[in-house]
Amino acid sequence: MGLRAQDYRGPYPEAAARTRAAQKQVAQDLDVTEFSIINWEQGDWQPSNVFTLHRIVKFLGYDPFLRDQLRGKRREMSWGQRELAAHLGVDGKTITHWEHGGTILRRSHRVAVARFLGIEEEQFMAQMGSRWSASHGKQSA
Repeated sequence: MGLRAQDYRGPYPEAAARTRAAQKQVAQDLDVTEFSIINWEQGDWQPSNVFTLHRIVKFLGYDPFLRDQLRGKRREMSWGQRELAAHLGVDGKTITHWEHGGTILRRSHRVAVARFLGIEEEQFMAQMGSRWSASHGKQSA
């Protein structure tokens, strides 16, 4: 008969109703079926349509700009992550996190990265703030 959304309970049965509501909203946001979301979560399928992948990337708030810019500038200078970390005053793991699309949370780090990349600080700060808000379900004012 196949898996139905109302049968999905995930690892925490007490959160099933909330999970179904969230799955339904995510499915609407991504313009896919709720069953697609369920199957992706369970690892039964992977999204393969390029347009769906683009919507997923946008939904997750992933921005390849920062990753590509940071890594590219670092390599242009022939620096490893340790050298960049020392230059910016952060841990090497932090650089790895940022280069994998992580949000730069501290204002002082945002300023340092913006300067390193030669990007206008105000614009970069707004971009990181929007990314944080989106990844935490907040709406920008």
